[in-house]
Amino acid sequence: MNREKANIIIIEDEPLLRHSFVSVINQSSNYVVVGEYENLKDAIKRIHQFNNLTILLDVHLHGLKTVDSINQIKRINPYNKIIMLSSDSSYQTIVDCIRNGADGYLVKEDAVL
Repeated sequence: MNREKANIIIIEDEPLLRHSFVSVINQSSNYVVVGEYENLKDAIKRIHQFNNLTILLDVHLHGLKTVDSINQIKRINPYNKIIMLSSDSSYQTIVDCIRNGADGYLVKEDAVL
């Protein structure tokens, strides 16, 4: 039985890390990266094209906090899953992301590299 791959969008402003995520995820038989972006504006255009996505979203894009953008993404489709990415493992940052609607939080040092 063939199972459809889950679609992933990566929004990360550090090219090396973004490409590392793409490489690792695309090796999986369960997931496929359908877009990779260094900013939220470009990613939002692509997010509109899919029904259910898993979105890896950097907490700080070009120095700006993206926590407030979680609601914007969820309004496009409440079934989108948002996993926040950050090198910040502070309790308060994690809580802020979850309270704003993030479905998960991944510390970059524990991630791909």
